[in-house]
Amino acid sequence: MEDIEDTGYTKMSKQNKIQLYRKFLAKLEKCRLPKLEPTDWQFYDIEILGDAIELNLCSTNGEIELSKDGKEISMMSSTLESTLLKVESEFVSIERFAEIQEVTPLTVQTWIHKGKLRYAKLNDSGKWLIPSTEDKPSRSYGFVQWTLLEPIRIEEFPLVSASEVISIYKDYDKKSMFKCSFRHFQNDFWQDMSLTRNDVEELEYALIISGKARPSATIQRVPLLDRGE
Repeated sequence: MEDIEDTGYTKMSKQNKIQLYRKFLAKLEKCRLPKLEPTDWQFYDIEILGDAIELNLCSTNGEIELSKDGKEISMMSSTLESTLLKVESEFVSIERFAEIQEVTPLTVQTWIHKGKLRYAKLNDSGKWLIPSTEDKPSRSYGFVQWTLLEPIRIEEFPLVSASEVISIYKDYDKKSMFKCSFRHFQNDFWQDMSLTRNDVEELEYALIISGKARPSATIQRVPLLDRGE
């Protein structure tokens, strides 16, 4: 039974995710990483993306806000210094991804054109490829942040060309609408606008097909790694 809004994982989808996690952990176990001192304002960060898992070295300028009990970090500005380790998912055809998710190829094509498969990409032959670990689209629309890897020009959305980060989230005051923030931190540019669902689907599809934008991580962790040199 196929359902575009079903958020459950199929058996094959789970297996692909577990295989990617194990591959990453195996490589991580072989890494020799120095212990970072708090005074250096650096930390190791693991990001689980729809198409890969990364170990990054990040730094912060000390702008940190703690929770009320002082035990957790509620907000922190950081900069990616370097990607130290990256394990990528296998990319498969529309037909193969349909098998993994137990739906039809037509359903997968619909997901792509509605901007729902954010890690899909076009190969040199103009055919779509999708990570075997990418999730089936969820019923609810959660927060998503796109980072522009290089300047992008989209005629229908001129603010994209002035942005380096685009955030999209549901407008809970107006249930049928979405809020979109276009930002460029270095230029001190920040512009918000309201979008319909069709607008959001068109914008996300344009970002995907450009091949020049990257969605935010689905899971992000700051692990304490102590692997002596």
